[in-house]
Amino acid sequence: MEILSIVSAIFELIQMHLIGLKIKWGFVFGLLSCFGWLTYTFFTGSAFGILVICPVCIFLNIRNFILWSKDEEDTQAYDI
Repeated sequence: MEILSIVSAIFELIQMHLIGLKIKWGFVFGLLSCFGWLTYTFFTGSAFGILVICPVCIFLNIRNFILWSKDEEDTQAYDI
């Protein structure tokens, strides 16, 4: 299970890096990271604070991905 925590942490770092580069796919890595942390928590029975924060982060990652996509569409409409 330790490998799952390491992979989740790496995905979280990739997310932050991609968002910093203004690449919207960082939100997908954020989702993968949250699902990894949730799985880790369920199997290890530790880090219960993650059960509180991850559903919020999942919602925000999905919401921000959608908003970012809409912004891209609006920007492309003005690039005529």
